[in-house]
Amino acid sequence: MVPDSHYSLMFLLSLTLILQSSSSPLTQIAIDPIHKVCSQTAYDEFCVACLESDPRSLTGDLNVFADILIGLTLSNVTNTCPYISKLCNKTPEPILKNCLNLCLFMYEEAVYDLQGALTSLVATDYFELLSDMASTLTAAVTCDDCLTAPPVRKSPLTQQTSFLIRLSSITLVIGDMLASSS
Repeated sequence: MVPDSHYSLMFLLSLTLILQSSSSPLTQIAIDPIHKVCSQTAYDEFCVACLESDPRSLTGDLNVFADILIGLTLSNVTNTCPYISKLCNKTPEPILKNCLNLCLFMYEEAVYDLQGALTSLVATDYFELLSDMASTLTAAVTCDDCLTAPPVRKSPLTQQTSFLIRLSSITLVIGDMLASSS
């Protein structure tokens, strides 16, 4: 029969090993999938902030990350459309008005693309999700290009297009990870 002191000693040794291993880099990566995923994007700090803003991200699941980011992107685009419309109605400058009308069209198309991306995510059709997110990114870049083309002026949508470009880019990286793992 093994004396109780042996069980105590084995327990203490096991506990020590567990505590030592919990501080290893490998365990830190397993514990913090948000940073691991976001470090693979061009906008890692922005990615972390977006994902950590939603408690669902604690699951560490790529599908959940994609759902969070697509939802944030859709909310951004949906809220930007009325703002662009208001700017269109207010501006007397014809070139700017044309650009804003183009932006409004592109952002409205992006709403449909993002709704498609959510549907594709649920259906685990990651290649279609990538296509929808690429279209969304194209919408933001096209809008920004028009607004920043000569004649040089300050774009009234710099913040919105920057947000959309970053969110779309991050979601494309995660979508690629999902497609690669399926």
